[in-house]
Amino acid sequence: LMGPHGADALRAWARALVRDNAYAWNVLDTIVSNVIGDGIKPQSVFETAEGEDIEDVNDARDRLWAEWCEVADINGELSFYEIQALAMREMVEAGEVLVRFIYTPNKEFRGISRPVPLAIELIEADRLATDRDNYTLRNKQGGNRIIRGIEVDETGRPVAYHIYPEHPSSPFAVRNREPERVKASEIRHMYRKDRVGQGRGVTWFAPAMSWLRDLGVYVDNEIQASAVASCFAAVIKTDSPAGNLLAPAGED
Repeated sequence: LMGPHGADALRAWARALVRDNAYAWNVLDTIVSNVIGDGIKPQSVFETAEGEDIEDVNDARDRLWAEWCEVADINGELSFYEIQALAMREMVEAGEVLVRFIYTPNKEFRGISRPVPLAIELIEADRLATDRDNYTLRNKQGGNRIIRGIEVDETGRPVAYHIYPEHPSSPFAVRNREPERVKASEIRHMYRKDRVGQGRGVTWFAPAMSWLRDLGVYVDNEIQASAVASCFAAVIKTDSPAGNLLAPAGED
């Protein structure tokens, strides 16, 4: 797991653990609930030079924000607050998530009307084109390196992300399809940086993955043992007549 794709294997194991282990699922839900809560809810406080609120402007801004939040998702499926929760969930479970800001040509885009021409797309880290890496060599023109799907310049600063249009493991993914090169200015790469020079995230479950798995196996075994124990029956066998067995103590 120490190679360039070690984090990818950990991410897959973490996802399986969350789906199959009740403790891992509860840990993930607790973190998302405590960190995100109801989500970021800004409020306009536009004031005059004298410090008085301009209520008409503030109300208009708050109303515009609320309208956009309902259609913030590029596909119109998630509200802005649901996007925040899902992004946090991905960052904990997968270790990272890409948030793409899409400036639409107009307010009407893909059949969805938005008060401002801006939409958000959440992108799984699995869609980064790690198979196109050239981190050991530059191209013939002396261009940028691509390290685990992220194109970086000479200083290591991300300049672009190479992203597949679908999840590469999806049964509906088109094989041999070229990834899209998305400028870094359109992407917010969310992950926790624990080491100098770290460019990709690692699942937060990595240190506890084996322990949580063993705990789940232990609980399953205890439940199974309890179920088996409840099936045992005891039988008393004796050569004495049944009447003597049932007689009260001290009586013949």
